[in-house]
Amino acid sequence: MERLFTKLTQNITLQSQGDDLFTLTFQSGDPKLTKAENANLAKRVVQNLINIFVEDNLSGQRDVYNETRRFLEEQIDEYEKQLEAAERRRADFETKNLGRLPESANFLQQLQTLRRELDTVDGSLAQATSARRALAAQLASVPANISAGYYAPPVAGGSTIDPLSKEGQIRALEQQVSDAMARGYTEQHPDVVGARRQIENLKAQEVAERKQAAAQPKSAKQESTGPTQANPVYVDLRSRLFDKDAEIAALTSRRAAISREIDEQQSKAETSPELQAERSKLNRDYEVIQRKYQELLASREQTLVAQRSRPRPTRCSSASSIHLKCR
Repeated sequence: MERLFTKLTQNITLQSQGDDLFTLTFQSGDPKLTKAENANLAKRVVQNLINIFVEDNLSGQRDVYNETRRFLEEQIDEYEKQLEAAERRRADFETKNLGRLPESANFLQQLQTLRRELDTVDGSLAQATSARRALAAQLASVPANISAGYYAPPVAGGSTIDPLSKEGQIRALEQQVSDAMARGYTEQHPDVVGARRQIENLKAQEVAERKQAAAQPKSAKQESTGPTQANPVYVDLRSRLFDKDAEIAALTSRRAAISREIDEQQSKAETSPELQAERSKLNRDYEVIQRKYQELLASREQTLVAQRSRPRPTRCSSASSIHLKCR
């Protein structure tokens, strides 16, 4: 058998004639056979060799396709996981830094708006402070009481209440609170908070004065300094001074709030470049992974198409009854 195999291989010649073109030759010169039998033997040997070659070639192609597809599937699974992780990182970043990124907040424009608003409040505060000083100076030069003879306007119920008394001041402040609430202010508004605080202080002072008066000797209570009444000019100046104090308190509170907001916006503006750089890196990583993932999907599709396609058949042309040229 071995000698037959050696003799067979020695009589086979394979020559390349160019791309995908080969000449397969088998020489049979068995003296025991006729010329026609030798020719027929050579033809059958060549045909069998061609059949073996074609089958091996197709089997090899299937193995290559299967191995390629298996590799691509593994790579696609891996990059799909990486892509999902990159998407989560981007989403977490956007959620964590919502309102601090350039497109969601124009920090410079907001800072300019806040600074203009702060300048306006500073101007109003300066005017209110100056007006209060003027009112205080006027009040200092006006007597609180004047000789009797002026008419004090009665309040509802027919009783007369001195606007400068604790009760009169409390009622004036309570009216300010009612007016503020009617304008839509809440209990947390600086004007309302300031007025409430003054009311509490005045009530405490009123209670203290009553206790002090009750503790005075009877003779001191009966002393009289003559008929006097509250000076209307003094009362008006005191009322305007209270209003100005409330205005100054509200402006001061508003100024503090704007200053805090400016500090917050400046802090955001300083960290914005770092956030933008981090976002750019996340986007680049995502795009690289996505591009590779799309390339793998395309390669898998090409492999599937090639595998489904009918392989190019091996075409054989017979040069003679003895020689076969195959490509």
